[in-house]
Amino acid sequence: MVFHRALNTDTKEMLDATEKAVDFELSRLQAELEAAVQEADDKSEDIFQSLAIFRWNAYSALMRRHGEWKATDLNEDLTKDIFQAVSPSWNIIMNDKIPTILNDLKTSLCKRVQRTVQDICLRSKTCKTITDQILKASLSMGYEEIISRAHAACRKSITTAQRDGNRFKSILQNEMKPHYDKVGTERGKGMFLRMKEENSRYILENREALFATISDHASSLFQEIRSALHMDMTKALEKISLTIYTSLVSVQHGTKLDSILKDRMKKEKLPQLKALMATTEVPMQALSTAIDARLKELTHAHGYHNGFP
Repeated sequence: MVFHRALNTDTKEMLDATEKAVDFELSRLQAELEAAVQEADDKSEDIFQSLAIFRWNAYSALMRRHGEWKATDLNEDLTKDIFQAVSPSWNIIMNDKIPTILNDLKTSLCKRVQRTVQDICLRSKTCKTITDQILKASLSMGYEEIISRAHAACRKSITTAQRDGNRFKSILQNEMKPHYDKVGTERGKGMFLRMKEENSRYILENREALFATISDHASSLFQEIRSALHMDMTKALEKISLTIYTSLVSVQHGTKLDSILKDRMKKEKLPQLKALMATTEVPMQALSTAIDARLKELTHAHGYHNGFP
């Protein structure tokens, strides 16, 4: 039991420390990303204004095609500096630092669980009748596989972030589609001026919300990494803890369980029996005295003496 409790305490501390380390790296990356997003936000009005060099028909085609026409890609122009600004830190954190942190956790957990299993097995040798059962149970636990599956789930969340993390262009384009469609419907005299005015008004009023979607997207990916680490590793450790308890600890203490329970029941029931006897002793004595007195009364009333008239 001591080994089991110590294992739970130590593995929780390991996981907590790992979560803090991962959170530190992700928070640092999030801060850099938000700074880059803000810079792109600040440049967005000028980028829209630069479209004024287009002829009216090219401008209209760009709107109808959701910001993409020939060699021009408005969505790319609005977002290209974001990932370029964070890519050095992104690559280091996502490809090196966090994977290393997770690998270290996996190794440390496996070693700590192995030590507990070995300690319990060594202790079981004091009781030869269950030594074989303890050893067999320890070999079939599969704790390394349980930890490896949780580790793989954490790595998968990083892979997802790597794959979807730089989709800034498509995120912005999807947000702007209703506006593109609206401006692209302009027709007739003065349409070029109306399109430019509508775009200027739109980016001025909506740029903060537009670029916030990029920050929110990255934040959700980072949160998935945090959640995978906490949830999958916590479940893995709980499963290992339960397996160790049911397969090793309970087996080791099973031979003593009956006597322990019996002693406990005796200790709990004895005071109750004494209390019950104490509460019934006086009424029983009173009842016995009353019966004797009544019998004497009946004997004298009918003239009986020692049972004879």
